[in-house]
Amino acid sequence: MSTEVVEGMSYADYAARPGLRASYLAAIDSASPGVAEYQQAHEVDTPAMRWGSALHTMILEPDKFASDYTIGGPVNPKTGQPFGSETKAFNEWALTQTKPILTREEHRLIVGMADAIAAHPLARTIRDAPRKTELSLFWELDDGTACKARIDCLQDGVIWDIKTCRCAKKHAFHNAIMTYGYHLKAAWYLDGACRCGLVKADVIVRWLAVENAAPYALAIHRCGPMFLDLGHMAVERTLETIRECQKTNVWPSAYSQDELVMEPEPWAQAEMPDVDMGD
Repeated sequence: MSTEVVEGMSYADYAARPGLRASYLAAIDSASPGVAEYQQAHEVDTPAMRWGSALHTMILEPDKFASDYTIGGPVNPKTGQPFGSETKAFNEWALTQTKPILTREEHRLIVGMADAIAAHPLARTIRDAPRKTELSLFWELDDGTACKARIDCLQDGVIWDIKTCRCAKKHAFHNAIMTYGYHLKAAWYLDGACRCGLVKADVIVRWLAVENAAPYALAIHRCGPMFLDLGHMAVERTLETIRECQKTNVWPSAYSQDELVMEPEPWAQAEMPDVDMGD
């Protein structure tokens, strides 16, 4: 099986290469095949994606930040203040730019998150300790299916995945893991890194979760072995779904073909008082 590891490949070049990737598999597992197909064909640049990419560059490739982004925008000569990002003047100026644009407010946001990471004793090791960053991995499954992954940062025994979020606390990020399939992605990154000969199976996966509002609180969450096992199971389940969709040429968008019975989560059920039903 052919494998390839490229450090520093642009995201555009990575995206253009064929292969299954973690975000696509996670969309199938957490939503549906039809939703994943639509998202892949209609990928849009959201503010959260732009902030995340900019933060990655500032933390992992700081020497490239100034050359990769345009900061700010045109200034209103009447007021001496920058035009708002929703104004006609700003949008006309934006059309003349060749690099991604961060408004001054967005730049302050990125700097605030980066400063919070630099102030955290464990988080800042992603910046200060020896590392390889923005690794593009390409490999094949046993049946020849092309696969790829893009790892934020690889250090000795650790795969880092940087996440911006509204709340980095444990319970909130636990919900994000299940909602966005972060455990599936962790399993995918680990499998790809093993197949490419970069790591052994005992490497750990850490999520560096930093909030995207002041004071930019953060937390580092480690993907535990049970979550990783659940991620590997989700990968296998999703690959089977893809094979079935390819076989039938049917990519359903519905989340389920049957009704879904809703009950409280187990933790909420545990808080419910016991009901005495009598004799």
